[in-house]
Amino acid sequence: WLWETWKFVKQIFPLLVVGVFGAGMVKVLIPEQWIQTLAGSNTIWANLIGVLFGVFMYFPTLVEVPIARMFLDLGMHRGPLLAYLMADPELSLQSILVTGKILGNKKTWTYVALVTVFSTLAGYIFGLALTVV
Repeated sequence: WLWETWKFVKQIFPLLVVGVFGAGMVKVLIPEQWIQTLAGSNTIWANLIGVLFGVFMYFPTLVEVPIARMFLDLGMHRGPLLAYLMADPELSLQSILVTGKILGNKKTWTYVALVTVFSTLAGYIFGLALTVV
């Protein structure tokens, strides 16, 4: 059990370090105004931007947390952030291409559309709920 835990830590820890370092670097390089303009408010468009970012910028699961923190620090609204966090593990450019080869284009694009729509709506509704509370 201890040996398996050590192997797991050796496998995951470098990804976590790279993710935290990368998020720190990106936070310095990306102007805060860009994030605030694109996703600083809770609109359908801002939530869709969060989903699209998750599709094209695939991050391993452990790296999503530092990236999410970076987005919050740069002024991203929590609604689009949730949309990103929901879509990122489900959709990536790589998974879309592989799924298309296995299931065919029609089923793949149906899946992509459903995940995109529901992630966008979930982020939007979550953002609305935050304004009420």
